[in-house]
Amino acid sequence: MRDFLLIFLAGVHGTGKGHFCERLLRISSWQYLSASALLKWSEYAADPKNKEVMSIPDTQQRLLAGLEKACLPGGRYLLDGHLTLLDREGQVTRIDRQVFERIQPKAIILKTESAGVVQERLNARDGRTYSLALIERMLSEESIYAKELASHLKAPLFEINAMNEEEMLAVVGNLADQIERSGPRLG
Repeated sequence: MRDFLLIFLAGVHGTGKGHFCERLLRISSWQYLSASALLKWSEYAADPKNKEVMSIPDTQQRLLAGLEKACLPGGRYLLDGHLTLLDREGQVTRIDRQVFERIQPKAIILKTESAGVVQERLNARDGRTYSLALIERMLSEESIYAKELASHLKAPLFEINAMNEEEMLAVVGNLADQIERSGPRLG
């Protein structure tokens, strides 16, 4: 039975999820969780900067186990993660819907950015160049799947980009407050 609240902040690598989380957490009482930290990506991956995942089901089981340990009763959490990943062949792959059914997000926030900006950020951060075509496929699939998951989970979806980030910061801050007042989602 769930006795904590969670908002899922989705987006491909390099869209600025971490930066948005930092800003949102300054105006809310929610706690930040990183999917990468929970599943201990730096210990799991041979090369932590490589975005290709050897076993997506294995990483997601590690994430769920990490969430169970990290989330305390009555807690309010903002989880920074992904809806899609690159598999070991470099193909954009959806994370199984059952993972999100178990996570039970109260809302989904999708952080987007232009493919060119994502490419620049990944190159600077990881020292790797990903093709614009691949980044565009990643952004597109993350967006499509976010809409499908939000509908399936009956969770509101908020899309945030560079043009509306300031406005959405206030909207999501208010949403977090509203969710907190409504109490835990048990299920």
